[in-house]
Amino acid sequence: MRLRIIAAIAAAGALAAGLVVNDFAAADQGIKTVQTKRAAARAAGDDCALYGSGCLGDWSGYQHGVDGNTATADVLMVGDSITNRCRTYLRQRLTPYGLTIAFDYWSSRPTADYPTVSGSAGAVTRMLSYSRIYQPNSFKAVVMATGTNDFGDPGLMTSQINRAKVIDSPLLWGTVYLSRTGTYSADLRNSGWINGQIHASGLPTADWFAFLAGYPGFRIPNHVPDGVHPDYGTGVIGDGSGCDAWAAVYAPRIAAVAQ
Repeated sequence: MRLRIIAAIAAAGALAAGLVVNDFAAADQGIKTVQTKRAAARAAGDDCALYGSGCLGDWSGYQHGVDGNTATADVLMVGDSITNRCRTYLRQRLTPYGLTIAFDYWSSRPTADYPTVSGSAGAVTRMLSYSRIYQPNSFKAVVMATGTNDFGDPGLMTSQINRAKVIDSPLLWGTVYLSRTGTYSADLRNSGWINGQIHASGLPTADWFAFLAGYPGFRIPNHVPDGVHPDYGTGVIGDGSGCDAWAAVYAPRIAAVAQ
């Protein structure tokens, strides 16, 4: 009996060790095993394959633009396809606070630059290109609604946040939620990794992930039906759509930072 117990404990330990190895993308980035495997994969040119969510492609040809007057707006938001989809809702949600906003959106744009993937700048580099962020008449708030497209290398978020902290404007960062059908577990793990770095930065946050997780049985299938993009419904405030919920998370946090 004692031998069977010892064998069972050993088997459980081996299983746990195997899970740790197989799930190393969720582990502390400082663990030497992770660093070694990541370095080897990077040298082989397939670093993104480590994290299970797939690899980011060139976003240069995707929909992008600037909506609003960046020279006079109270708030600048730099984001991706979610910002593009939901910007009308957020503008409406900010009106009661007396705040105007300009959006710089680019679908599939990540936070970091990936020069081997795309010649287009990442969100932080784009934000830093606005000269107004260094001037006395700066934005009352700069909002980074970015990170969803960093699944190919989620460990880079801290360095990008540190790059962004040089600006004179108050800075707010939004958390991310990603759970696509084919990469569900990896997406959630990588979302957690990215969000952990956002929270650890000490910056104010608009916590979209926490909002969804607060009532997941309803909010996730109804607000993010594809696991990424908020449903934009009819465009009417209060219609229960994902974009309205997303805007309702961001608006009061932006207003608080912009005071």
